[in-house]
Amino acid sequence: MTGRNIARYMRLDRLIPEFKDAVDKGTLAMVAAVDLSYLNVKMQKLIQQVAEADGKKLKPKQAVELRRMGKEITKEAVEDVLVGKEQKKPQSVSVKLPMELYEKYFAQMDAGAVQEIMEKALEAYLGKEAAGV
Repeated sequence: MTGRNIARYMRLDRLIPEFKDAVDKGTLAMVAAVDLSYLNVKMQKLIQQVAEADGKKLKPKQAVELRRMGKEITKEAVEDVLVGKEQKKPQSVSVKLPMELYEKYFAQMDAGAVQEIMEKALEAYLGKEAAGV
């Protein structure tokens, strides 16, 4: 047995009993179980209850997606993952700017004007091709 396999077996000790039983029965893949083992007991129980209620078997990709959600797991999110709905990606990204720079360049502008200036500045700096134009 390799060191990697030993580490996987050790992670299984952090699973709730229902998931341990599923691994023993072969209804939960070890790879999926290892990903679930990184979640706390409360999250694991929620996932197990939703999967059982829906009659769904957790697949490794789903376990990875649930693990990535971490503390943001809700009943609805688990249901969406189990039925294969893609998670919505944020429509925007926040970037921190030191207050001195903000006050120097954007102090009297609204968010729309700041966004327009940032886009033009990035196009000029990176070139239109890099900005996707």
